Amino acid sequence: MPNYDVRYLDHHGVLTHAFRATCDDETRARIVAHAMKPSGCQQLEIWIAGSLIYQRAPSVGARRPSVAGWKNE
Repeated sequence: MPNYDVRYLDHHGVLTHAFRATCDDETRARIVAHAMKPSGCQQLEIWIAGSLIYQRAPSVGARRPSVAGWKNE
């Protein structure tokens, strides 16, 4: 199974967290990366063998959906 390097960046593009995950495939690596995403991180990247294979940048103007009893900040 391949090793995937998962990197989380803040809103300035500065690396804040990183780890290596051994997964069956890229889809599983994406699932793990999103599940492990620390709060406050704005972007994530997944690399394998020095090549960027997935990047999730923040959406411009994105907001969490409103849920009864919760306020968007």
